[in-house]
Amino acid sequence: MNIALHNIIKSIVLPMLMALALVLTFSLPADANSNGVYVYNKYGSSVPMRDAPTSEFRVKVWMPNYTKFRMLCWTDKQWYTGNYRTNRWFYGQDYSRGSYGFVHASHVINQITVPRCK
Repeated sequence: MNIALHNIIKSIVLPMLMALALVLTFSLPADANSNGVYVYNKYGSSVPMRDAPTSEFRVKVWMPNYTKFRMLCWTDKQWYTGNYRTNRWFYGQDYSRGSYGFVHASHVINQITVPRCK
């Protein structure tokens, strides 16, 4: 390769490729399933995650409002009123702690399509 072409690649093309790699690294979601999904309780500052889809089970962890939530599946069980009344619950992961459990659907914002829990 001649010296002029080598210098062009070294001074222009290589920095552009490195910049593109950085942009892609920081702009792509780590998990498309968590993109924009979070929890919110309009009546308080946190949302309960439970071991089962019912308010009768103990709270496993309290998730602060705006905590990212990874929706894995849904189920219809106990009717409950959170932000609104429904019997839908989502099983998923609290990204801040890594905990898994059930969250009432009314507390899950920007819901995405997930399969029914088996």
